[in-house]
Amino acid sequence: MRCKTWAALLLTIALLAPAVAAQAGNHDFILVNQTGLAMDKVYVVPPKATTWDADQLKRDLLLPGEEAKIGFSRKDGECLWDLVVVDSTGTEVTWEDVDLCKGKRVLLRLEEDVPEAHYE
Repeated sequence: MRCKTWAALLLTIALLAPAVAAQAGNHDFILVNQTGLAMDKVYVVPPKATTWDADQLKRDLLLPGEEAKIGFSRKDGECLWDLVVVDSTGTEVTWEDVDLCKGKRVLLRLEEDVPEAHYE
């Protein structure tokens, strides 16, 4: 009887683990390039960060008008992030305090050279 109880407990844990893991940090979003720039790299970093890790774009270029899925993990409740874009000429543009909790699609624009994020 004791062995069956442990087996049932282990089975329950195995079945619930993927759901808990997905809930804890998978917050993918669609990035829509409405900037007029050819995006070469995209970094998702904590606000005001001065360094960043891996390029999240996972493709050569994201041309104006195109969109890409960005795989991004964070703790629940962490909404504000900076998006750092490096264009095809090496120029960096930062969108500060982008609220990744507002929508599944983030539209990046440059309005009179000012970075703005919109959400759907």
